[in-house]
Amino acid sequence: MSKRKPPLDEKALAFFRRTGRIGGKRSMETMTAVERSERARRARLAGGGRKPVVDGEKVLALRAEGRTLKETAKAARCSVPTVVRILRQARDARLGRKGGQATARNLTQKQRSEAARKAATTRWAKAKGV
Repeated sequence: MSKRKPPLDEKALAFFRRTGRIGGKRSMETMTAVERSERARRARLAGGGRKPVVDGEKVLALRAEGRTLKETAKAARCSVPTVVRILRQARDARLGRKGGQATARNLTQKQRSEAARKAATTRWAKAKGV
């Protein structure tokens, strides 16, 4: 049994001769920049493309109202992990967490030395498998 497709009938061949090349390359040649932008905008509105940036203040306000994570995500049109990430970032900013360098600046030389010694001891213990 042959895997070749049967030839197209004359009606189909006439259609293809009339329309020329079909697809994205042809439309790129025939569309203006404005038309391409409009097509991309419609595709984005239809659900394709990059997701819009989530409004963090809206997420915080929804959670302050007492909504669940799932309800907040649905209202903000994002995922639950995105809501959790926004809430964590807001909490960290509120508590003043800025990372290891800021913590080290607030410690005395003796405290920094002790923290480094403890970290090194922990690393060596892990390396030895203790």
